[in-house]
Amino acid sequence: MGVRIAWTIVALIIVGAVASALFRVATAPDRIQSRKDTAKEVCVKSGGEWVIVIAGRQEVCKRG
Repeated sequence: MGVRIAWTIVALIIVGAVASALFRVATAPDRIQSRKDTAKEVCVKSGGEWVIVIAGRQEVCKRG
C-alpha cells in the first residue's frame, strides 16, 4: 500500500512538472513580446532610438 502511494506521488510530481514546462513554452512568445515592448518604451523615454539591425534581424536601442 505504501509503495503504491509513493509511486502515485512521484507520478503526480512528474505530471505537474511536465504541465509547468508546457505552460512556459506555450506562453513564451507573449512574455518575449512584453519584454520587447518594455525595452522599446524605456529606450525611447531615455532618449534612444529603437532600430532593427538588418543582418541579424535583431532590435536594439541606439543611444547617442
